[in-house]
Amino acid sequence: TVYFEDEWQVPYENGEIDEGEFRLEDGTRKKVEFMTSTESYYIKDDKAEGFIKPYKNGKYSFLALLPNEEVSVDSYIDSLSGERFIKLMENKSSEDVRVSLPKFKASYSKQLKDSLMQMGLVECFDSNKADFSEMTRDTKLYVDYVFHKTFIRVDDLGTKAGAVSDVGFLDCAVEFPEHEIFLDRPFIYAIIDNETNLPLFIGTMMNPEN
Repeated sequence: TVYFEDEWQVPYENGEIDEGEFRLEDGTRKKVEFMTSTESYYIKDDKAEGFIKPYKNGKYSFLALLPNEEVSVDSYIDSLSGERFIKLMENKSSEDVRVSLPKFKASYSKQLKDSLMQMGLVECFDSNKADFSEMTRDTKLYVDYVFHKTFIRVDDLGTKAGAVSDVGFLDCAVEFPEHEIFLDRPFIYAIIDNETNLPLFIGTMMNPEN
């Protein structure tokens, strides 16, 4: 189980929150609340641009990536390898960027047994081959299911996020700056460890719910 909660380094004030429209992938629009601020880190590659917004404790940051108009979120994710993500973070620039971020919350759950077996994790699910003898000596165990659930909420105060994996056994995840990013269509977000540049949480926002 993983749980994250932190406030923004600079919280949003009332004048920085306004209603606007978010364009869904099918072209329809919905009313949402947008939070506007100027951030100090700009990131960009050939398919997307984004920003990094720090949390109060200084150890973590929020990242958002908006694919170019001609690039879908799914196709961008398909191209976003671990190496590409690290390179994107290493090439971040100290440039002011004016951003509008929608308030949102999201949750996701999935049964992972089939996915894990396709990745090669097979023996633990086989009652004849599983070996958990270091965990118990009184009975023979094997994994029956692996269920994963995540949630995240982003608002004017900060972010709350969590993830839990349940493994079941049976007997036998002003002047505007030069850059402006308006997250009014689907985007990618992550919570980043500032020291390692690795994401603690990563996901897509296709349809923000306040």
